[in-house]
Parts: sequence; structure tokens; C-alpha cells
Amino acid sequence: MFMLFYKPTIISTSPTEVETQRLVIRGGNSIVGLSSPPGFSEKSLGMMVVTAYSSTVDQCDSTPFITANGERVSEGGIACPRYIPFGTLVKIDDEIYTCNDRMNERYAHRFDIWFASTEQATQFGKQVKEIIRLD
Repeated sequence: MFMLFYKPTIISTSPTEVETQRLVIRGGNSIVGLSSPPGFSEKSLGMMVVTAYSSTVDQCDSTPFITANGERVSEGGIACPRYIPFGTLVKIDDEIYTCNDRMNERYAHRFDIWFASTEQATQFGKQVKEIIRLD
């Protein structure tokens, strides 16, 4: 079974359906889109800062495994600026993430990808990437 992150819920699908939907799971942190999911249009939000975080109290709050929308953290999750609604899909370098967490208000134009370990987050670092919103 594969887990696909779609708007706004998670669905399970078989490998055959994954191929039909033109999405594949990568061993890392997100879905790699061979194309945008069916029925979605792409809108570039421009070049923005993308950082990474993991579930530690010093990087989050007193509940580091719970996202701002009340879900448990998971691969494919991303913290978005407050003007992006929960459940929105964003594409960064052909990888698709689901907005399920929030950035601090002082970071109005930054995205923060969740990683399972602090080492992975540190390795990702701080990058400038084009952010594409899928609607």
C-alpha cells in the first residue's frame, strides 16, 4: 500500500493507481509528482525561503508531534504561511507537500518542511525555491 497526500485528506491506493495518477512515492519526505495531480492547476507563488524542521520542543512547541491543524506530523507535511489554508498542496522541485502546519507570524513568506530527524532537517538547511500552489 502507498499513502498519497491529497487535498485535504490522506487516501490509500494500490501501485497500479499510483501509476495511473502519475504520482510516485520517493523514499524521502514527499510525493514526487511526474505531473500535477489530476484536476489541479499550478500557480507559482514565486521564489521563497524553504527551511526544514523536526519534532523537537526547541523547534516547535510543547507538543512537537502535533501540527497546527491537530494532526500528527508525517512525511509530506509542510508548515506554510498563515495565508495558505490547511490542506493546500504545494510543489517544490517536483515534490508535493500538504500544508498541515503553520509558520510563526514573523515568517510571512517562508515554508518549513517536516523531517523525521533533526539530522535530516539540518542537512536540508535553508534554501530558496520556487513554490507552486496546486489548486
